[in-house]
Amino acid sequence: MYANLTEPLAPDAMLESALPGFTFLSRFLFTNFNIDLSPYCFIFLIIICGRIALHHVLHLFVTPLNPALAHLRDSFTCRIEVEGQDSIYRYLMYWVIHHRSMARAKHLLASNALTVSGRYVNIRTSLNPNEDDDEPEYRPGDNFDEWWSKVIKKRSTQPLHFIPSTQEHYFLYASPWFSWCFWRWIKFQRTKTSEDTLVSDRIVISCWGLPFCNWGIGILKQLLAEAQQAWLDKDQDKIEIWSARGGEWQPCDGRAPRPLDSVVLDQEVKAGVLADIERFLMNRAVYEVRGLPYRRGYLLYGPPGTGNTSLCYTLAGRLKLPIYVIDPSSSCLNETRFRQLFSDLPSRCIVLMEDVDCTDITQSRAPGRDNMNQHMMMPGHGPTQNGISLSVLLNAIDGVDASEGRILMMTSNHAEKLDAALIRPGRVDMRIEFKYATRDEIESYFRTFYSPLHTMRHVVRIQNEERVPIITSGDVDRLACDFAAQIPSAQLTVAELQGHLLEHKDDPKAAIREVETLFQKTKAQRDERIKKQMKEQQLDMNKERRRC
Repeated sequence: MYANLTEPLAPDAMLESALPGFTFLSRFLFTNFNIDLSPYCFIFLIIICGRIALHHVLHLFVTPLNPALAHLRDSFTCRIEVEGQDSIYRYLMYWVIHHRSMARAKHLLASNALTVSGRYVNIRTSLNPNEDDDEPEYRPGDNFDEWWSKVIKKRSTQPLHFIPSTQEHYFLYASPWFSWCFWRWIKFQRTKTSEDTLVSDRIVISCWGLPFCNWGIGILKQLLAEAQQAWLDKDQDKIEIWSARGGEWQPCDGRAPRPLDSVVLDQEVKAGVLADIERFLMNRAVYEVRGLPYRRGYLLYGPPGTGNTSLCYTLAGRLKLPIYVIDPSSSCLNETRFRQLFSDLPSRCIVLMEDVDCTDITQSRAPGRDNMNQHMMMPGHGPTQNGISLSVLLNAIDGVDASEGRILMMTSNHAEKLDAALIRPGRVDMRIEFKYATRDEIESYFRTFYSPLHTMRHVVRIQNEERVPIITSGDVDRLACDFAAQIPSAQLTVAELQGHLLEHKDDPKAAIREVETLFQKTKAQRDERIKKQMKEQQLDMNKERRRC
């Protein structure tokens, strides 16, 4: 048969056109193994032709039935979609990362970074919330270079984390019958608008279910409830923080709550603020019955370093409320996004605007400024693409379409510069002034700062084979009185006190001995700050003279 290899038989030629490489394979088998495929050529042709014919027949008869089959499949499928901007997205991501099925997943995304583009989940925090706590602990007397090399080595060998890729993932959940759920991660395409380029994710979970009952959808709801509870159990002791970035609310790492005693402020003032917020939270029905907008506003003002922002975080931790941080002066915001951010706020939250006096739009308007603003709003002089106006800020706070249930807290170092419309009653219901620390506040802060000292493992001495604290609770109370007695009232800020105590965090007696050094350092820093401010004011005056 193969005497004339240059003239393949007709069946061979047909198979070669249908299966490229068949001629080479047949020659190879015949030459090396003496296997002749010629008797099977017609069988191969029949199989190939039959397959092609079957494909066309199925396409001819099944294609018209595809809509009906899809409808039938949808009738027996339950599904829930979760948008990437929603907090449920984080719950579900955290839950699926820890699900046992991930050990058998075939399509994964590996990363040791803190975040993944397009997904609002902090992978490192989600997988191991206490990863930073695994670092070697520094003890007094340890060599810094040796300790730091251990820390760097630990940080450089970060473990790999795996999350589901954008594929379909199947796993068994809850019941062994009819509960094969599949997770399909669909990443939206980038859509360019006139405002920004946004990327969003969506998770779709689905399972089989009967069309005449809610059994299938009940399994999915149970799954979401379990995911939410797992997330809350992880972060139940942390303050939930959101930040306005890219025109959307994006989550940040949670903070451990601070005790109310750590805020240096008059005890009656702190108790009054806390009681006022509690009354606001419990009297929603009173606001609705009387037709009052259910909102509350606070202005926390005082010199830099007096702790006005700390009160906000302390109250959020005490009341278990999330914090939404927004900067009205951000160049990434325009009026449309700013309104959208406020409309997306939940009904129970704290909105924090820090250092509002640093924003031009919130500063007091000089005579003639209103006319200038009207001129800027004329055709051809509209608002710029980025940035917001004072009008938009005021309407977002208490306009007709302003969100209700939220607590607004604004901090400022120069409340006298703020526009009267921004801090009028109704927008700011209570003003809390932070001053320099009094002696009672200094004593209380010293006691709070060093109170855990007697429980620290490395601040002990061995006595009768027992670990005995070097500084007891009674010693802390006595030292607090001595420390406060050496510092005049209303002379130092909380930040200055905190910096001094941190320098002697394990030795309160040294903190008392170095009080004079604290005053010298503080005086030098303030003098330098005053010189810098005077220089800036002189430059501003020179610029104004040149303009005139």
